[in-house]
Amino acid sequence: MAFAHLNVRTHYSFLESTIKVPDLVKAAKQAGMTAVAMTDKGQLYGAMELQKYTEKEGVKAIFGAEVLVVEKDRTDPKDRRTTSLVLLCETLAGYQNLLHVVSHGFLEGFQHGVPRVDRALLAAHTDGLIALSGGLAGDVTQAVLRGDLDGARQRAEGWRALFGPEHFFLEVQDVGFTECPPANDALLALGEELGLGCVATNAVRYLKQDDARAHAALLCVGMNKSYRGIEGDIPNGFWFKPEAAMREALPGACVDRAAVIADRCNVKIPVGKTFLPNYPVPEGVSRPDFLRQTAREGLERRFQEMDARKEAYDRAAYTARLELEVDVIVQMDFPGYFLIVWDFIAEAKRLGVPVGPGRGSG
Repeated sequence: MAFAHLNVRTHYSFLESTIKVPDLVKAAKQAGMTAVAMTDKGQLYGAMELQKYTEKEGVKAIFGAEVLVVEKDRTDPKDRRTTSLVLLCETLAGYQNLLHVVSHGFLEGFQHGVPRVDRALLAAHTDGLIALSGGLAGDVTQAVLRGDLDGARQRAEGWRALFGPEHFFLEVQDVGFTECPPANDALLALGEELGLGCVATNAVRYLKQDDARAHAALLCVGMNKSYRGIEGDIPNGFWFKPEAAMREALPGACVDRAAVIADRCNVKIPVGKTFLPNYPVPEGVSRPDFLRQTAREGLERRFQEMDARKEAYDRAAYTARLELEVDVIVQMDFPGYFLIVWDFIAEAKRLGVPVGPGRGSG
């Protein structure tokens, strides 16, 4: 098993990484790595592109995301303190759970410009996920850097209880900061004390070490800051290091554990089939029957409107056409799609949002 980078942001993390997916996969292959992870911030937008290019290059895709976890309630805008947590998909169930987590992060936890999640949401979706402590941005390492070893222990125990000791790992990193070696020593001791594995990661944000300045300029755009203010103090350790560089900087057992975790992550996103949300229908009623019932009720309203205007029409012809159309939709297994479209069009009309006459498939 070869080392694999498990903490990697790409250009899908807007203004935070210079890495494009095809280049990432080629870099992994050229470095002799058999797998590579994508852990963009709060989302999985690049998952299908990663699968496409890893299949092309013969490299295994590891799907993941770095989520921001609030102290208590993701819906509370006053709950501002967050910690980073890297979630990797071990199984397809884990991938589906991560989709739920990041979706709820946007739908319910989007505050101060970022999607946030909380422990209650994570607790309901841990199956099939492997959690990494978030590196320097994680609460365990942050507590270590503050000299609060008891706090670091407490936080690590909390994550261990949530994910289980086989699914939570402490990240050790050496990105060139003077704080890294002593923090790693403390994390290694903490891992031994709590029975937690430590894994080598590098918080990859650009491919080559020479890309550090370009990455810094990108960050300045995102933060609305002047490049001149940081030009003399740009870290250059957040690059796609080869395995040899990782082994030189970090304990070999931690580098080996990255390979073990990569080997555990085996997910292929199903393609070639239409996946739609399960549109809720009344209990005891199937979606095809609910669609047919709703369509008939809508046609009856049209009949009443035409009757009120004393218009002549062929009721039997309209009824037969509706039944034919619904039969075709049911045969194609598309009732859910048409119910979803009907739902948001009806809501738009209720809210007074202009709606066109409709065309094509609905």
